Amino acid sequence: MNTAILIALSLICVIASFTYLVWKELNGDTPVNKLKNAVSRNKKILIYSIIVFAVLVGMSVFLSIVYTESTLIHNMKTITLLAILATVTVTDIKEQKIPNKVVVAGLLLRVAFAVAEFVTMGADAFLAIAKDALYSLILVAALFVLGVLLLKGGIGMGDIKLITVMGLFQGITGVISSLFLSLLVIFVLAIIMLITKKKQKKDSIEFAPSVMVGTLASVILTGI
Repeated sequence: MNTAILIALSLICVIASFTYLVWKELNGDTPVNKLKNAVSRNKKILIYSIIVFAVLVGMSVFLSIVYTESTLIHNMKTITLLAILATVTVTDIKEQKIPNKVVVAGLLLRVAFAVAEFVTMGADAFLAIAKDALYSLILVAALFVLGVLLLKGGIGMGDIKLITVMGLFQGITGVISSLFLSLLVIFVLAIIMLITKKKQKKDSIEFAPSVMVGTLASVILTGI
């Protein structure tokens, strides 16, 4: 039953993500024509969305089988976060930005999950989760100061917003694990791009794609 709920959530998230990514193409006289126009003009995003859905379904089954001690709400948060990261990966590659609308949607969804956690798990468990989220916000604040004072903008505001959402969903342990693996991914990617001369040393590399891969790897390894 829990797996079916996670798969249903995956479908809802992917539909919402696809709709957001092709929203500008939704024109036509009827809903059907609007959808046809959006799909015909965004076949790559459609294929990407299908792949993301397949990955989320696989993760739904994997989490239910391997991490049996995790609660349904915890796994739902994980699936939702992965869908958010999949969405901002596209915008980061196409527009080099993390949209505020996606960030706000992530924050609102986290509030909804917090209410569900309080109702189903009780005050003590809720406070423990809230404390963990607070620690993650302290980490985000430290990264912000590092980016502003030491790295001279090396960490962008979009990156900070994305890490904030990750921390609230994953807690301090989960976000540290995800960021560590994400940095490994972006390091390897940077080397490959330099060798193939697709990037120069002074060029920046989109952060969100590496974060998506790193977070996915972290979830597989830790379940968080």
